[in-house]
Amino acid sequence: ISAPRPPRPAPKPAPRTSPSRARARPAPPPAPPGTRSAPPPQPTAPVYGTIGTAPGSTYAEASCPDL
Repeated sequence: ISAPRPPRPAPKPAPRTSPSRARARPAPPPAPPGTRSAPPPQPTAPVYGTIGTAPGSTYAEASCPDL
């Protein structure tokens, strides 16, 4: 008689999101009814020098030096 099969291993948890996505700001709370919808706030990126002035520099390179 063959031995009973071992129980199936538990499913692995879903992979966690990358730290860059985890640091993203949560969505702003919805405005109360009757108020005008304001434009979404622009994400503030750390400024390294002046963004867009160096030749060949891009917004991603200026705001994410670890790329």
